[in-house]
Amino acid sequence: MRIVSTSYTKIGEFNNPEEWLKRISFYTGILEELAKKHEVISIERINYKGIYRQRGVEYHFIHLKGKVAFFPWRTHRFIRGKQPDVVLVHGFIFPLQIIQLGWVCGKKTKIIVQNHAERPSSGIRKFFQRMADRYISVYFFTAKEIGREWVEKGIVSSNEKIVEVLEVSSAL
Repeated sequence: MRIVSTSYTKIGEFNNPEEWLKRISFYTGILEELAKKHEVISIERINYKGIYRQRGVEYHFIHLKGKVAFFPWRTHRFIRGKQPDVVLVHGFIFPLQIIQLGWVCGKKTKIIVQNHAERPSSGIRKFFQRMADRYISVYFFTAKEIGREWVEKGIVSSNEKIVEVLEVSSAL
């Protein structure tokens, strides 16, 4: 299975892949465990461009000018080119980008969104989150109760799409 992990936020304070991966080491353990049996590609956004391999994970660093890419077509085409079975998106605060990802990758690619303590949105973002739900196969929440709130607000279409997982890597 081929898994791509991505987010849509750029962290401009970092320009060294090793320092960045050390900073996010509490997340990379999950990818490293998955890489023992699967091909894992992670897309990172810092002030660096290149490829870095660590413990079976292939990290692709994309240097963006702005903090957020609202229409990340190049990134989505890159993801599609990797022919992933699964794309793990960190955070549900970028529903417009998730909709675009769904368009580009098609129905064959499963999109999983990991909630990182975001609260259900209101207004236009809530509208786009509801639309993005059509492209999302599974949501990871730290507790099913948190996910149920999203269902009750009409953003997530079904409790069956909610899976309970730890927020970060654990040696346990």
